[in-house]
Amino acid sequence: MQSGTGGAFGFFPQTAVATEPTVDEYYWMEGNLVQPGPQQLVRNVGQTVGGSFLPARSLKTAAWSGGRLVLPPVMVGYLGWFFHAFAGSYSGVDNTDGTFTFTFPDSGLDNDPPAARYLAFHKIIPVDGGGNFAETMLDQIPHTITLGCVPGELATCQMDFLGRSFSSEDDASGTGWTPGDYEDIGILPLITKGHFELPDGSAADNATGVTIELRNLIPDLRRVLVAGSYYPLGFPVMGRALTVSWTALWKNATLYKACYYNASGAWNPSVYSTDLDILMESPLDAYGTGLDLPMSLKFFGGQVEWEAEPISLQGGDLIEMRMTGTLTNTASGTDWYLALTNEQAVDYYDWPT
Repeated sequence: MQSGTGGAFGFFPQTAVATEPTVDEYYWMEGNLVQPGPQQLVRNVGQTVGGSFLPARSLKTAAWSGGRLVLPPVMVGYLGWFFHAFAGSYSGVDNTDGTFTFTFPDSGLDNDPPAARYLAFHKIIPVDGGGNFAETMLDQIPHTITLGCVPGELATCQMDFLGRSFSSEDDASGTGWTPGDYEDIGILPLITKGHFELPDGSAADNATGVTIELRNLIPDLRRVLVAGSYYPLGFPVMGRALTVSWTALWKNATLYKACYYNASGAWNPSVYSTDLDILMESPLDAYGTGLDLPMSLKFFGGQVEWEAEPISLQGGDLIEMRMTGTLTNTASGTDWYLALTNEQAVDYYDWPT
C-alpha cells in the first residue's frame, strides 16, 4: 500500500489544443487533493425481451478527463497560470519596488468571452516496490475556482477542471517527469493581513467566513460529444457566474436594513448593491520567506447585488447575518478582476505559442 504523499502533480500551459508541451520540465506544485484523472461513460443495454433477469452487457461510449484540485494558494508564481486559464487574458504592471501586479483578466476584457487556454497535467502515482504509474491529461480548463478566506485560518483554493484526452505509462522519468522546484509554501494569503471593503472603500470590520466562487458556465458534457470521436469537441465558455458569500457579525442594523427596508421602514423592492474589494496579503514574518514586501491576492467586483438571510436569535450564541452577493454587469467601469502581486517578471504569464 502507498500514501498519496509519495505522488506528484505538475502542469504546463499548452500552445494549442491536443498538443502536449515539449519542455524540459513541468511546473510542480504541492497540493492537498490531486483528483484530475481519466473519466468515462459506461452504458448498460439493460434487460431485454428474450434475455435474462440480469442486464445485458455494458459498453463504453465516451471518455474525457478532469477532476478537482485543492491546494494552498501559494502566491509566488504558478497560481497565476490557473487564473490566466480561467480568465483568458492578463496584464502585468511593474510596481517599481521589486514586485509586479498581474490582473486577470486584462483590463477592458472582463466582460468578453475568454480566449481558450489549455493546460496539460502530469500525475505520478507511487507503486509498491519502487517506480511509479503516471498519467497525462491534456486540454484541461479550470471551469470553477473557489477561494476560502476565513480569518484565523490559511486561505484555501479549490479548482475543478474538464479536459479531453489522457494517457498513461509505467515508471515515467526524465524530461517532464522530474518533480522539483516547488514554491515556498509559506507564502500564503491571509485575510487577517488584508481587508474586506464595501461600499466604495469602506472597511467592513465584522466580516468573517468569506468564500469567493468564480464559475465559467460551460455546456453539459453530452452537448459537446460529436460523431467520430470518443472525446468531447471542447468546453466553450457560455457565460460566468461570480458570487461572494460571507458572514457579518451583528453590530447594528445598517446593512440589514439596506437589504430589506426603505427609509420609512417599509419593504424596499430595490436590490441593494455595492462594489467589493477583498485583499489578502502574505505575512512578512512567515518562516523562511525572506520577503521585503508582502505578496498579495485581491478580488474586485464592480457591482455586487446582495441578499441577506433573516436574522435568527439563539440563546447563548452570537447574532450573525449570512450575506450572498452576485456580480452583475456594471453600467460603466470594471466588472471584476483577480489581482496577484508577486516578484515574477512583468511578462511571466504570457501564454506560449
